[in-house]
Amino acid sequence: MRHIEKRWQDRRPGWTRRITWYEGKRDVRLKMEDEHGVANRQYVNRDIAQEAYEAFIRGDINTKDLYMEVM
Repeated sequence: MRHIEKRWQDRRPGWTRRITWYEGKRDVRLKMEDEHGVANRQYVNRDIAQEAYEAFIRGDINTKDLYMEVM
């Protein structure tokens, strides 16, 4: 069972981006939402998940980039 460990949302009126970190026993799931849609990613390595979390907050990645990465 997962639980929410942390979350971030931009503070501008009418938010445009947010991310939620779900912690599980063996993995981390990041739910990223922005103007392009919603992307869910699972990570076994928490350090890599933290890097992705911070990159999304900085605006270095978005859900469109993540969707194209899969294709």
